[in-house]
Amino acid sequence: MPHSDLHLPHTWKYFMHSELNQLNISLAIRGFAFSILSLFVPAYLHSELGYAVSEVLWFFVYFALVLAISSPFLVLISSKIGFKHMMILSMPLQLIYLFSLHLLSTHTFSLFYVALALGLGIASFNIGVHLEFQSISHAKSRGKEVGSRQAARLLGLLFGPLLGGGLIHYFGFIIVFCIVAVLVAISSLFLFMSKEHHGKLNVSWKRLGKAFDVKLALYYLYRGSWIIATGVLWPLFIFLQLGSYLALGVIGTLMSLITVFLVFYMGKKSDKIGKHKIVHFSAVPEAIVWIFRGFFASLGGIVGMSIFQSLTSSSLMAPLLAIEYNKAKKTGTVLEYYIWRQLFIGLGRALILGFTLIVGSFVASFAFVGLGTFFVFLL
Repeated sequence: MPHSDLHLPHTWKYFMHSELNQLNISLAIRGFAFSILSLFVPAYLHSELGYAVSEVLWFFVYFALVLAISSPFLVLISSKIGFKHMMILSMPLQLIYLFSLHLLSTHTFSLFYVALALGLGIASFNIGVHLEFQSISHAKSRGKEVGSRQAARLLGLLFGPLLGGGLIHYFGFIIVFCIVAVLVAISSLFLFMSKEHHGKLNVSWKRLGKAFDVKLALYYLYRGSWIIATGVLWPLFIFLQLGSYLALGVIGTLMSLITVFLVFYMGKKSDKIGKHKIVHFSAVPEAIVWIFRGFFASLGGIVGMSIFQSLTSSSLMAPLLAIEYNKAKKTGTVLEYYIWRQLFIGLGRALILGFTLIVGSFVASFAFVGLGTFFVFLL
């Protein structure tokens, strides 16, 4: 992709010349877009459309399996078409997902088709982001750069949940669907401002075998479980207890306010005092808050546990991701490494959802994720 010859002030042109800044701005806009909606999707399916809680969980099982199965193939495609093109390819899939969600209110069709669009869209975008960041970030300052990237994404989350909760409360979901669709389209524009990056043109079975690591597989199973527990199970648990979109949005914004500042600070610090030290120090309180959070079902208890978890998870977020990127670089098999990474994260998402469906308890699932936190010591 050629650099755009835009007539911009010198300072702005200098700022936008950085590929990391361009990626961060795109992530911030997209993060804001989906923060308006994502937190409320489980509640929307259950409360607005009348699906049982088990059906909502099955929807996310379909999504997780689509993500896991499609990711290896999408990594191969990304090496052919380029990492930014992979992110751009995800945009129409995400728009189809949004349209399908809205269409469910007036038409009857299987949730699998909605999950298919969501899974392919998220898988395409995540693969593009990780491989693009892998190619343009720097090992010596990776903690800081990961922190900046995560902070940029989380900046979009600062007021998104509050705005989404308010809009849904007063106007309904249709206005939210429209706003998210427009912002997703706008976020893709910043990806056209610099050159494309490609990986190796093929993936070999030998390198794929070399990239496999049992310890990393266990860690990524945990990571996938954590993502779903944070983004699906906890918001659904809150809504079932409080029954309010607005309350859910306020809690989501409170969590983001803490996370956005701490994640950048800890990412920067991790380059100086050691990523593993921060991870090991933060893992125990992170595990504790997950194990006990399900026992606090009152408004005050939910807010308190959400704030506490924001502190612990944001301390872990940037150092963990920086360690992942460094490990990918050290293997010398970056594309193959990401095939395994995306596969096991997807399986981890399905694992925690399957566990929840079998035991029928959010509390047990939160404890399961808490115990899994100790897999970070395998890194």
